[in-house]
Amino acid sequence: MISSTPALIHRFRFEASSALVSTAVLYEDLAYLIQIAATTTTTYALFETVRIVKIEMWGPPSSSLAPVTVSCEFEGNSSIDTSRKVFSDTSLGSTEVAHVSARPDTNSTAGMWQSPSGSTAFYLNGPTNCIVDVTIETKIINNLNGDEAPGALTVVGATVGQVYYGRLDGPTTGLLIPVAVKYL
Repeated sequence: MISSTPALIHRFRFEASSALVSTAVLYEDLAYLIQIAATTTTTYALFETVRIVKIEMWGPPSSSLAPVTVSCEFEGNSSIDTSRKVFSDTSLGSTEVAHVSARPDTNSTAGMWQSPSGSTAFYLNGPTNCIVDVTIETKIINNLNGDEAPGALTVVGATVGQVYYGRLDGPTTGLLIPVAVKYL
């Protein structure tokens, strides 16, 4: 048997342009990590469903030796898993930067396949210039039966047919900027 729906696992890297304070990342934001421009003002998500594999964060070294803390918190869901899970680390001096490597529990909401929605996948905390890697497993929109049309996003200045990457914490105005790729 072969699945006709393309699927992939990929790690996306982002840098915080400002401090992250309980910055929410929605499942919808994860679906818009890769988008294609249909017009100069409209792009469409390529991902139909997403599953979080791992999140890693690194805090920048502090020149003043003040501790730097980064954290990732997976949202609990009262119907499946009630507990929130927090991963956190604090730097030690200027040589040991804060580093978090977080995986959602297998039976948690964050560890399961999710369609794009306004539900929160996780929250991030960290200083300006912290690095966030998000590894997700995705399925590309198949729409064989016409029941899963891709979501449209209003943008400014897109080039028709161009592939763009989205900001982790919001398609166009988020603080987490994709590193080394073209984004809107």
